[in-house]
Amino acid sequence: MAPGLHIPSGSAHVPPFPPCLQGCSRLRELSICLIRLLLVSVFGRDRRRMRSKTWDLLLPLFFHMSDQSRSVAEASQEALLAAATLLEWEELRRLLETRQMWRVAGCLLERSRKRAQRYLHQSLRYLQDAQVPLQEAAVRFIGLAARPLRGKSPWKLQQICRGEEGAVAGGMLLATEGLIPLSLDHSSGSAAG
Repeated sequence: MAPGLHIPSGSAHVPPFPPCLQGCSRLRELSICLIRLLLVSVFGRDRRRMRSKTWDLLLPLFFHMSDQSRSVAEASQEALLAAATLLEWEELRRLLETRQMWRVAGCLLERSRKRAQRYLHQSLRYLQDAQVPLQEAAVRFIGLAARPLRGKSPWKLQQICRGEEGAVAGGMLLATEGLIPLSLDHSSGSAAG
């Protein structure tokens, strides 16, 4: 598989591209194109195994649709569309085809609460990405993912806001007013934007 999108056995997340590929948009594009080709060429018994691994590719491909390089962003969208087709996820496929990109984030989160939590953890790593558009996409996604945690899991949300689960996450999230409530006191009436 492509660098940065390799799925180790038992891994719950896919890391962003390594720093050595951050400055090379052509390599990022070709890596993502390779993933798309792999997704569209899978059939038979391998299809079932690949489907289970494809879930961990969705969020990195979604974030790379915000890549500074237009060719990488387009390759990511095409690969995400191939993943939606492989997973037989019609709503995701339709949103991608009609270019409703930020509805895609909601679609990813709505599918499964367990996966939404994994995506939340996976997205924290993108706060450290060298590209500001990917950092911004991660902050918006985390804000969207954290909304359901407000009333149900204040301890978990507090961990995320304080950065106890990601080195850079706390500072960046706390500096981003309006996406995640900074006050976890429900009586204060703070709301996410």
